[in-house]
Amino acid sequence: MVPEAEEPGVKAVVKKRVVGVVKPERSPVAYPSLLITEILYAVPGGDVGDANADGTRHATGDEFIELVNPHQRAINIGGYKLADNAGTKPGQLLIVFPEMRLGPGEVVVVFNGLESNIGGPVGDSTRGPRARNDNFHGAWVFSMKASSSRTSLANAGDHVLLLAASGEPMQVVHWGKLGQSLPKAGLVEEAPMTSGGSVERESIGGRFVPHDRHHDEPSSPGKFAAVMKVDAGGEESAKPVQTKGGQKPGRKGGG
Repeated sequence: MVPEAEEPGVKAVVKKRVVGVVKPERSPVAYPSLLITEILYAVPGGDVGDANADGTRHATGDEFIELVNPHQRAINIGGYKLADNAGTKPGQLLIVFPEMRLGPGEVVVVFNGLESNIGGPVGDSTRGPRARNDNFHGAWVFSMKASSSRTSLANAGDHVLLLAASGEPMQVVHWGKLGQSLPKAGLVEEAPMTSGGSVERESIGGRFVPHDRHHDEPSSPGKFAAVMKVDAGGEESAKPVQTKGGQKPGRKGGG
């Protein structure tokens, strides 16, 4: 599938906390690609590591990948895939999304899911969630339903790969030492190493940084920077639909 160009005069913008100024940012990926915005590959110890809020910190089950639709059109994500560096070998992390339309600015969170009991609506490769999950800021939540602790992201070095339904690589985010060459994709980015906590994109067009650089909590699944619609004339035409700041509804503290 060849990505289409963004509509003329239409931009995804992020509300930056700089004296109240709203600065437009072009999405770094072309339509119809999603954009990876946060990855938890190094689950911290203790209660703060319980990213999926099931009451138990799990070094594998609490891993997650967060994505957003940064465009001004809905995307049918049916057949899109998320996989890791393990390729087709045993231990590969993989989810194939079911038929589902993701609206502009909407967020998807995919948990590893090993030995997990995630609350609220949760989808998997066979069916999408019946509704947004208020436990994760109204994101659409999925579980990979991993069956082994070996099916996980490697802390020392790995990558997350987003593929279109056609199998075309759309985005790669990698970190640490890799045991194989990276696939060629429309967007290839390096995330920093971290020993406990997620890495997150600072903004739509920003780089990946350790989550605790800007937040007290080690991760925040479902909370991405405010995405606002802009009409063809360049005027703001909608309120933000997701935020990275503030209290997470239905949970104590951050994610």
